[in-house]
This record gives sequence, C-alpha cells and structure tokens, in this order.
Amino acid sequence: SDPFIVFLRCNEDSSYSKVWESSVVPNSLNPRWSQAKIPMSTLCNGDIHRPLRIEIYDHERNGKHVFMGQINEISVASLLESRNVRLNVIEPIKQAKSRTYVNSGILQADDCSIEKHYSFTQYIQGGLEIGLVVAIDFTGSNGDARLADSLHYIHPTGERLNEYETAIISVGKILETYDT
Repeated sequence: SDPFIVFLRCNEDSSYSKVWESSVVPNSLNPRWSQAKIPMSTLCNGDIHRPLRIEIYDHERNGKHVFMGQINEISVASLLESRNVRLNVIEPIKQAKSRTYVNSGILQADDCSIEKHYSFTQYIQGGLEIGLVVAIDFTGSNGDARLADSLHYIHPTGERLNEYETAIISVGKILETYDT
C-alpha cells in the first residue's frame, strides 16, 4: 500500500474538518512518517481536549484513495499522556461484522509534545530589555550626500527627511518605550 494519514478535528456542531495530511509513504506495510509540526490553532483550536479523528488511506493516483481505517476520539491531551502512544486502527465496517475483530493495525505516535512560541509581548512581560543600536551605510552607492536624490541628503531646513532618517525615527518610536 501507499499509506498517508489525515487528521480531522471535531467542530462545534460535531462534524469533522480535515486539518492536516501527511505525505504518502510508497510501497509500505510498515510506514514511518517524518515528524510533523502542526499549529495548535489548526489542530485543535487551542483546546487540547477537543476530539480528533485520524484516518489512514491507501493513496491512488486517480484520487479515489482507499480507506484503511481510523482512530476515533483521540485528543492532543491523550497523545501527550504517554511517550509512545499505540493506537488501534479500526475499520468500522469490519468491526460491525465480527465480534472477534480487534483492529486493522496499530498506529504508533512517538514523542508527542507541544512546542511553545512566545509573542513579543510575552518576552517583554518576562523581563526582556531592548537596546536600540543604529548603523548607517555610508557607501558611495547611496549617492553624494550633497545631492537631493542621495539617501544621505539632509535637507537644509529639516522639512523633509531622507530614507535613513525616516526609518530610524519610525523604528525608534516603536522601540523607545521598551528601551530602558
């Protein structure tokens, strides 16, 4: 088979929406997918207890992929509970037909974790200090500073700012409140 995985999250109306799809592992009955990094907002809308469903398909070139099974009622929280999560892949039709049916395979999820990415505000709240340092490029390619079309031209009355002055003032005004 040429398996791939699809993650679906439960919506507020109990329907499921596809949120992520793996790459296809060609010609494998024991596929190993590479590590996936899925934003929490995409995967579960930030709710680690939101129900997820994982579906496994056999890829077909014509786009009519063959359903191989699913894992129901899983969540980010349950994936985080143990180091190597082993999940039964269930084919509901086979399960309904046989009392002895256990699974159609096992999906093992190794090393599930949440990677935090802090915002600028959170860094500032955490005590980050900013020091503004400015460097100006005075190479000849910027033109003669005495000519009005130069990036370094300083207007005699100060009415108009050159591009460097505009950039320094714009960035400086934003950062000055954070610079002790």
